[in-house]
Amino acid sequence: MLTKETRIKIPDDIDNLYFCGDIHANLDYIKYFIKTGVGFKNKISNSCIILCGDVGLGFAPKLEEQKLSELKKICEKQNCIIMCCRGNHDSFLAFQNPKYKSGRVITLSDYDIIEFKNKRILTIGGGTSIDRLYRKQNGWGYWEDEKIAYLDDFSQFQNIQIICSHCAPTCAYPYGFDNPIVKQFCKDDLTLMDELIYERDYLQRLYNELSKTNTIEDWYYGHYHQNMFQTINNTRFHLLGINNIVQYVNSEM
Repeated sequence: MLTKETRIKIPDDIDNLYFCGDIHANLDYIKYFIKTGVGFKNKISNSCIILCGDVGLGFAPKLEEQKLSELKKICEKQNCIIMCCRGNHDSFLAFQNPKYKSGRVITLSDYDIIEFKNKRILTIGGGTSIDRLYRKQNGWGYWEDEKIAYLDDFSQFQNIQIICSHCAPTCAYPYGFDNPIVKQFCKDDLTLMDELIYERDYLQRLYNELSKTNTIEDWYYGHYHQNMFQTINNTRFHLLGINNIVQYVNSEM
């Protein structure tokens, strides 16, 4: 069990909330999105954008520092905030950098809670790389602590309306592991399938337990490089593909 709940309050002058799928180090796309509002009527201002993992931090620190600095300047001009949830293709260490624990670009710790208006958002970082053996063998960027930090007790999470994670519970798309690419990697990585199943079962247990005492209105996630919208048990599940950005709509309005 976590010893302390970390809450991050989005300032009151932030009016809009967006969620984005994997960007895989393409921070320039977030800059472009803010400048142009591509896919929306106007360029983006007074907004918070939450990235659902695989931001791509840790592969090229010097270049990333430059890109993040440029992004911060645009965010200051447009009054925007970027919050990054950790994916499997993110360095756990990079997400601990105190430089990015406040301000215009924030790297979220696992199980941080974000407060936006009258909503509380639980963020769950981490995931399992299906190509981890090949990444290890070829030095392509793999971190042993990439997985979700598993908890035994979820009772501390109260008054949660939105969940943002990298991976999905079993009730949400995609279903099962029939993907031929996954099966191919499992041939060489003998524990991979069991770990993938456990990961999604864990998030399902979390969803089931939280649903007993919380009204989970929305769940946003990435990882699977597809787009899908579903409503399951009165929860709206949003699977966001690469660079796909959607605006949060308050179900009460």
